[in-house]
Amino acid sequence: MPNLLRFYLVLTSIIVSFQFALAFGAPWGDVAMAGQYPGVMPAPIRIAAAIQGLLLMSLAGIVATRIGYILPKWYGLSRRLIWLVVGINVMSTIMNLATPVMLERVLWSPVAIGLLVCSLMVALQKTKAPDN
Repeated sequence: MPNLLRFYLVLTSIIVSFQFALAFGAPWGDVAMAGQYPGVMPAPIRIAAAIQGLLLMSLAGIVATRIGYILPKWYGLSRRLIWLVVGINVMSTIMNLATPVMLERVLWSPVAIGLLVCSLMVALQKTKAPDN
């Protein structure tokens, strides 16, 4: 497994674990979603956290496919979808840098920046379609 993919997956695993912990009732709302829901988040927001976790897993799948590690038949589509991943990571980085909650900014901005840099590097690298 390429190091770039490994790094992306480690960062994504951290965030996905956090999102699912929130979804299952962890009292960490102070350091998520700009601290709008301190403590245990209300049920609709917990569902949103679970959906965010699933979305992040999908983005990691796109990165892994673009690198050629999984789903070789989807490689062509991943060449376009990787730019969606980059765009989402740009928005995530901006939101994490702009959050008024200092602890959230300190915790998640480096992770968001890491994901952005990795996804951009994957998007820009020259690769050829893997053998099916």
